[in-house]
Amino acid sequence: MEGNLKAGAFKNEDGALVWQGKDWELSMVLDGHNSSESVDLVIRTIEKEWSRILEIIHIPMKNVFQSIENHLLSVFQSRDFMNECQNVQGETACLICMRKENYLWWFSVGDCVAYLFHEELHRLGQHALNQRQFYEWIGSVNTFSLPVPC
Repeated sequence: MEGNLKAGAFKNEDGALVWQGKDWELSMVLDGHNSSESVDLVIRTIEKEWSRILEIIHIPMKNVFQSIENHLLSVFQSRDFMNECQNVQGETACLICMRKENYLWWFSVGDCVAYLFHEELHRLGQHALNQRQFYEWIGSVNTFSLPVPC
């Protein structure tokens, strides 16, 4: 994969995915290391889960975020996914954000940061929602292979 050659890039290992509906958005940002194979694997894996994710998005608000978290953990901790991770070169940080109605939820592995630019939070000096976690990845080096994933 090629980056912006005019800006001096010679490769691009990053990725993004955005889905949206009437009252929701789901976005994913990936920061690949050492190749784009892990980025491709995570995006393909989440795309395969589209129908189940869409079902979850439409359940009652009080259960939606716990349900999406449980589902993503089951996908990323599945034996099939873990086996596929062993067959890719490199690894990726992954940040998934989902907004439904007035609520925002995020799932973060690695060093991607979500920022929320809101007037009230800005006055309090808060912009970043999560903190970067270095040396945590999905791929050939996989946090979900640890006894306690990050």
